[in-house]
Amino acid sequence: QGYFQNLLKQGCDSCPRGQVGSGVAVEFRVTKEQACVNCVAGKYNPNTGAIDISHCLPCNIGRYNENEGSSGAEDCKPCLPGKYSGTPQSPSESNCIECGVGFFSTDVAASSIQNCRSCPQGWYQGEDGMTACMMCVPGQVTSASESKECTKCAKGKVTKIAGLSVCMKCGQGKYASSEGQPVCFECMPGKYSMDVTSGDNLNTECIPCPQGQSVST
Repeated sequence: QGYFQNLLKQGCDSCPRGQVGSGVAVEFRVTKEQACVNCVAGKYNPNTGAIDISHCLPCNIGRYNENEGSSGAEDCKPCLPGKYSGTPQSPSESNCIECGVGFFSTDVAASSIQNCRSCPQGWYQGEDGMTACMMCVPGQVTSASESKECTKCAKGKVTKIAGLSVCMKCGQGKYASSEGQPVCFECMPGKYSMDVTSGDNLNTECIPCPQGQSVST
């Protein structure tokens, strides 16, 4: 097994790399086509004269090979960053699975879902198979990891800096009248807002001073 008749040399030639002995009876090993068969997709054989399919070696997990008759491990292509595969001897790129939303991976030939890392608080990823997370812009936050989108700060709260996980209240004399504001606005002359450091109240607008009174500075 693993050889076929060479009439020109009056001898036998070995099955080439990427192929193995077909298992046919000796009297049928007259041509390479009869005596040798390709290793299937997902496997390879680096040696000549291999006797049977047990000598076809599987591509490692995290890699795939869509071609028959491959002769080396270099023919096993890696799953690209953002994907992983736990399937040994994979015959198709379709076995490379994309990391889900809220996750990312920079690893080449990743072999497990554990290679998909979660986006931290203040960051997000809304698409599958990505290699990085995106930072929430000022005025938006994510309060949990693995987020697929950012949430706008409520009225009366802001974030001045990108990538934060908590919106901050507008302090006394300031307000935020819209969701997703990056900064608090100062109250106009003749108006004021309260100290809301404690409690659930928020400065969403400024209140006019009562007639005959003004804001003390």
